[in-house]
Amino acid sequence: MKIVYLKPGSSFRDNLRSDSLWGLICWGIKTLYSDEELNSFISGYSSGYPLKISSAFKYVEDQKVRIRFFPKPMLPPLDFQQMLEGKQKSEKMEIFKKLKDWKSQKMVSEAVFFRFLSGELNEKGFFGSSELWNAALLSKNFREEAEIHNSINRLTGSTNPVLSEDGKEVGKTGGLFSRDEIFTQTGGLFFLMDGEDKYLKMAEAVLRFHSHTGLMGDSSTGKNHFEITVEDYRFPEVKDANSFVSLSLYLPKDDETTFYQSDSSSCFYELETRKGKISTGHLNQTDFWKDSVLSFKEGSVFKSTSKSGYGTIKKVKEITGEKSFSVYHFGAAFDIPARIL
Repeated sequence: MKIVYLKPGSSFRDNLRSDSLWGLICWGIKTLYSDEELNSFISGYSSGYPLKISSAFKYVEDQKVRIRFFPKPMLPPLDFQQMLEGKQKSEKMEIFKKLKDWKSQKMVSEAVFFRFLSGELNEKGFFGSSELWNAALLSKNFREEAEIHNSINRLTGSTNPVLSEDGKEVGKTGGLFSRDEIFTQTGGLFFLMDGEDKYLKMAEAVLRFHSHTGLMGDSSTGKNHFEITVEDYRFPEVKDANSFVSLSLYLPKDDETTFYQSDSSSCFYELETRKGKISTGHLNQTDFWKDSVLSFKEGSVFKSTSKSGYGTIKKVKEITGEKSFSVYHFGAAFDIPARIL
């Protein structure tokens, strides 16, 4: 398993999800190697998992020590009625005061994440241990600012025209919109890769290529550029694991969905609809919208089986014309064994 550190050179956007990262690696394989190599890579998912990619998460450097943050596993919900039972009014008020801060704890430190995986820590224990909460540390080291932009018509390359009542163009205007930009001097992003040695090496080469070209949009203006470092990484062994936590967006196969439906009480998750555009940096295409896909979010927890992997890739666009090819959505789970009691 590899861990990839992304040290930002300027501002960046916090939307490097597993499907986007996998797409960048696919385009990189096509650019650096060949269409045949890319097709072989994609076809490998019909029988296995050539490469698993997690979403990118934040890290903070404190006295040259990296503190990595993972999504807090989604666990059986708290029974607040039971927590409030028999409590004095003052005690109940303290519980209610903690609720807002507790709900904001979407990310936990690596050490706390390991405690969740081992079964040592559950939701009730986490709620009662505010010293384990990290939202304040992340907000201290990452500053978000909303930047105003002009919307550009992707087909004409200009701002939107202003039309008179008879339909004649009398001027142009840019539809204003804001986009959050993230700044940090003490942190960055990281994600995980696992799979066949061949594709891990290819992915490293692709990432070195992207360290020059930039990741995500606005790279031509100096944003979303990262210094990329790849190292070995491993999770501690979890004894008597009965579940897994997905660190990627997860699109289950049909048999997995049937399995979860048979015991839905062991699944804890949130859903998210993903709908993206084909990268205009790689394709001149007017019909650029991909099909939407409903996926489980990072941190979702599912009962495990004896399978070596979970999830699938799904075709979300068919490009026809002089160069015909298919576009896929990456929905393989980056599954981490866990003991959920």
